[in-house]
Amino acid sequence: MQAAYGDWIRNARECKVGDYLIVTPAEGDSGEILVGRRGHPVFYSDAHRTTVMDASGQRIVFGSQKGTAPGENSFVSYATFDPVRNGWIDTVDAGGDGSVDFRFVDRQGQEKRTEFNVDQRWLELVPRGTLKGVVLDGEFMTPAAARERLSARQAGPAK
Repeated sequence: MQAAYGDWIRNARECKVGDYLIVTPAEGDSGEILVGRRGHPVFYSDAHRTTVMDASGQRIVFGSQKGTAPGENSFVSYATFDPVRNGWIDTVDAGGDGSVDFRFVDRQGQEKRTEFNVDQRWLELVPRGTLKGVVLDGEFMTPAAARERLSARQAGPAK
């Protein structure tokens, strides 16, 4: 647990509230909090990240992280179960700017796949030799190149 939550977990205070166990650092005011239920973590938060797990403690249903320095990754993610597809969809806003960038689709009995949001279209990440990219209009390219191409189409010809 120390690797996942940090050194404070070795010197923590615990409080049982019903089926829940609330764990915080015994000293200091760093703001970490861990909530467990039936032996599984279900919530964790500190100054830079928040994680909410399902009841089994196996799947992250919400996560956010704020980078601590310029250039560090910030993101927001959430998972939903799609009964029509019989699978989980983990949606990610890389950069935490309010735009959904990609998602992981995990359908029972199928290989997990990654799809990129390109101009409100979901394009699947596919392998081509040693590379991975998306296919737009029959052409293999990076997701960034697909976004640029669609942006140029929307802008129209230069005047």
